[in-house]
Amino acid sequence: VSTQSTGRRADLEEISGTTVSPDGPSKLIAQIEANSKFKDRTWRPELGLEETEHKQTEHEHSINGDSEQFSKEETLAEILNLKALTPKDNELPQNNQIQAVIPRNTSLDSVNWRQLSIEEIDRLYLARKEELKKTLEKRREQMLSVCQTLENHKGFNRPFLFHFKELQLSWCPTYKAGSTTWKDYFVKRFVDANIEHPSLEKLWYFRLSSHGGRLPNGRKQYKKESPNSIRFTVVRNPIVRIISYWKMAKGCGEFTRVGMHKDLLLQRPLLGHLQESKTKFAEEVNEYFKWCQEKVTGNKGDVRPQPVASPNNPYLDPPHITFPELVQKMEDQRNLLKKNDWEGHWAPASEWCDVCVHRLDYVAKLEAEPWELWFLLDTLGLWDDREQFLGFHNMASESGRPSNEDEVSKFVEQLAPSQKQFLNSFYKNDFDMFGYTGVS
Repeated sequence: VSTQSTGRRADLEEISGTTVSPDGPSKLIAQIEANSKFKDRTWRPELGLEETEHKQTEHEHSINGDSEQFSKEETLAEILNLKALTPKDNELPQNNQIQAVIPRNTSLDSVNWRQLSIEEIDRLYLARKEELKKTLEKRREQMLSVCQTLENHKGFNRPFLFHFKELQLSWCPTYKAGSTTWKDYFVKRFVDANIEHPSLEKLWYFRLSSHGGRLPNGRKQYKKESPNSIRFTVVRNPIVRIISYWKMAKGCGEFTRVGMHKDLLLQRPLLGHLQESKTKFAEEVNEYFKWCQEKVTGNKGDVRPQPVASPNNPYLDPPHITFPELVQKMEDQRNLLKKNDWEGHWAPASEWCDVCVHRLDYVAKLEAEPWELWFLLDTLGLWDDREQFLGFHNMASESGRPSNEDEVSKFVEQLAPSQKQFLNSFYKNDFDMFGYTGVS
């Protein structure tokens, strides 16, 4: 625990006359509320809180000294020294310049959390915890409501839940939605604390497989899963997910993964006289592919220079798939394999996690990090490990948010009308369940 947070607990202890534990915020609230100094207050009825008879006590006081009526949330905010974080001109003041109490109507979306300390993130989360809880509850209700409208819903029929009995948790990794952060955490905690860049296969032991029947509400059970386990995943705007995947696919690593996308490069049309060079161009693709393999698997110092290709070779211009080519591959693969398309990087989260039969308890949004992430960690009993989840390179983007609307529009504009129609159909359930908007 930092010296700063220790000092704040000391302030709380002085105000409340009780020992404040360094545990999660839920315990902190309970300790404060249990103290006699904060009993018999009059909660504001407009906040939906029960109004009680006001009783004067020798300890009673108002932090700001100008009112005896206050909201429970505002009181805790004042006690915890919450700061006002209302950016002006999209710039956040330095932490030591922020002094006012957070207004109740401050939107977490307007806060550039990357400029905050973890203690400040904690305090902001605490002030909005109930609001976040209701948001995730409503999202689950919407998800299950959409499930009821689907006839003969089928996921992949290949359970993709990883169960950690010690934590009573079952996790579905939605690719390109922060799954690397969670995967790294679980691998380091349960497999090897010293491993760097672990693969998901390291968790294969924890993957659920043997079915254990269904509950009355239709929830699929597994024999090795604890009966009271919490199931969860993190989702992301499907269009942003595939943009993120395309950015990854530009590199050699994805190009060499089982020859991923190599076939697409060789399907590019050769116009006119270029037909005469088809064999030569294909050989150059193979040479580039071998070079990529060496770059991925070999020692960096031993990798030879990138081979030079003919300037007019369309197979290597560019030497990776384009965004429209990716969407076309998604459509072709969907038509060929139906719902057995086992490519998690672009599979709809609703199918990949088979949400209608697994009936997940929590579905958080990557776009709402760190607030919904903090709620998950608090609820799942992982609060003490929250700093491990602030690996910025695994978060949505350098700015703290996924691709913005302008960037998404630039990618969507590259697509043919039929491809846009395909994406809207392909991700319809994700859009409807999780509150995202299709492309136009």
